[in-house]
Amino acid sequence: MIAELARQAGDRADDELMSHGDIDQKNVLLTSDGPVLCDWDVATPLVPRSELADVAMSMACWSEFDIAREVVRAYRGAGGVDTEIEPRDFGPTLTSSLDWLVFNVERASGLRTVAADEAELGRRLVPQLVEGLPHEVDVALQVREVLR
Repeated sequence: MIAELARQAGDRADDELMSHGDIDQKNVLLTSDGPVLCDWDVATPLVPRSELADVAMSMACWSEFDIAREVVRAYRGAGGVDTEIEPRDFGPTLTSSLDWLVFNVERASGLRTVAADEAELGRRLVPQLVEGLPHEVDVALQVREVLR
């Protein structure tokens, strides 16, 4: 299903804009002047709607849908395009989730040379990542209902 969503997302290079690429809780600092984005090391061209889908679900931990709806509302309120997020918009995010899973399997299994603590982290993360992936796919497939 992830491969199908990625195929449906297709190559939308003409729709891409330069963006942060990793907006989530760990990269937002709350200051007295308002939130500030940090950690720009993966800034990349992205399709805004796909990034909005990713950010909304990341901030919502894929289960607190009132938070996801608020992220989308705030984006639109700040002048973002008012367009409906579709399941295909999660193709890039879910593909990236698979890459993260593979990376952790490789470091947990010794296929990737890493320090012992990194291998242990991989061993702890892999079961959580495997367990969470079907839920994320289900949410992506039901995104219209979830964000309503």
